[in-house]
Amino acid sequence: MKAPMVQKGSVIVPTSKIEVDSKVIREGEVVAEGKQLDASGVEFKKGQAPVQKNLKMNQIKNPEHSKSATHAVIQNDGKTTKDVVVIKNE
Repeated sequence: MKAPMVQKGSVIVPTSKIEVDSKVIREGEVVAEGKQLDASGVEFKKGQAPVQKNLKMNQIKNPEHSKSATHAVIQNDGKTTKDVVVIKNE
């Protein structure tokens, strides 16, 4: 885990991080690569109650064709604040 992230007037303290990398192999060749990330932390701001922050990210890549899809969800105190899907077609 990273050290606490300090910003002017606030600090985010990481509490957990789980990262899983996987590969799909067919006939000795990698046909897809996947990555899952779940990270949590607590943000402390001066004069405010602490906020639980969560990040969930799933990514799949096709190394043969340089294509990938990524889905990320950011939550504050259990409420989704950002939900993003990025598709790269290079």
